[in-house]
Amino acid sequence: MTFIRLRDLGDLGPGSFARRWSLVADVYFGLPKVPTRGVGWWAAIRKESSALDGVGSVRQSVSTALIVDRGTLMTATLTAPVATGPAARTSRVALVVAGVLFLLYPALRPWGDSTVDGMAAAFSSPAWLAAHTAAMIGFVLAGFGLVPVARRAAVVWGIGAAMVLPYYGAEAFSLHALGSRFSGAELASLADAVRYGIVPMTLFGIGLVLLAVAGVMTAVRLGWRGVPFAVAAVLYLPQFWLPAELRITHGVLLAVGCVLVALAPRR
Repeated sequence: MTFIRLRDLGDLGPGSFARRWSLVADVYFGLPKVPTRGVGWWAAIRKESSALDGVGSVRQSVSTALIVDRGTLMTATLTAPVATGPAARTSRVALVVAGVLFLLYPALRPWGDSTVDGMAAAFSSPAWLAAHTAAMIGFVLAGFGLVPVARRAAVVWGIGAAMVLPYYGAEAFSLHALGSRFSGAELASLADAVRYGIVPMTLFGIGLVLLAVAGVMTAVRLGWRGVPFAVAAVLYLPQFWLPAELRITHGVLLAVGCVLVALAPRR
């Protein structure tokens, strides 16, 4: 619940009650403005309420409204709008699916590429394609899912994902094609050329840093619900140097983080 002393907004002249209410509604709650001329104080409140009644995807209530001295002081108790419509449900589904895909990525990924002799089998495996494709779709869905929850974090996440996805594409499709045609030291040399070029590595690193920043921004916005997501996002870069078991654990953490963010209220 939010308590507002409209006197703190200053004297806005004639019709100050409606003007103040319109300003608070616009700045703090994103509600439609009400007329500020020729509208009684209680009529202004009723217009705000009726405007909200027609929006099925938003719940908003005005609990109390007390005028002490004709527009000099008003104390209003309101609840912030909570989105419950199709967009909010789509956001939740996108985040849950993204979490599942982030978990499938390390769970399905073949780990034989850690040795030269195992690279060909790992790269040429259909599971290699499936795992990396799952991660790429997860990045996209997570960005869409964050929009109603933390819009600025969603923008940063989207930029980071756009920089990460080309590297994932090369890792998935180029190495898969190479693994089907080469093996041994020759394949290892070609894989290093794909993975460790200056430009792709730079874009990949910057993109992962931006994903970490977006995760922290989400936690700041949501509080404890966003902490697992933030921790997983921050650890996304260093987890590449961990053994397979811990990378799968990281996938579990990211999946849990996505689900918790999906359960957060949309405002």
